[in-house]
Amino acid sequence: MFMPLTPQEKAQTDNCIRRLEMICEPCADNTNGFRILVDAEQTYVQKAIESISEQLQAKYNKEKIFILPTLQNYLKRSVERCDYEI
Repeated sequence: MFMPLTPQEKAQTDNCIRRLEMICEPCADNTNGFRILVDAEQTYVQKAIESISEQLQAKYNKEKIFILPTLQNYLKRSVERCDYEI
């Protein structure tokens, strides 16, 4: 069960997505082979970052793969996540 985001959390999430879009859009048009690794760094936001990363991958990874998630091997669910990503 998920708790709804507070207005502040919603604003922070929207800001995060906006910033990632600002990075992804120019890279999607670039032919230099840039790669973007999306890493949460903090376990309490890991699932949110994974979700945002998947949305960006679906939007931008069309002709080439350049948005990649990182795997947090210290988490118990890392094997399951690795299987999912493969």
